[in-house]
Amino acid sequence: MKPLPSIAKIAEQNVKINALQDKIIVLNAALGSKRGKKLFLAKSM
Repeated sequence: MKPLPSIAKIAEQNVKINALQDKIIVLNAALGSKRGKKLFLAKSM
């Protein structure tokens, strides 16, 4: 799980480079202790 879209994209590319698409799914999401949605802000990389 990668909450930042830019990092999720890199992780997806890494999965493809290593031919692991059938074993790994990258989720552009985050986990928390409570149910619901929150605004997630981060500085650009």
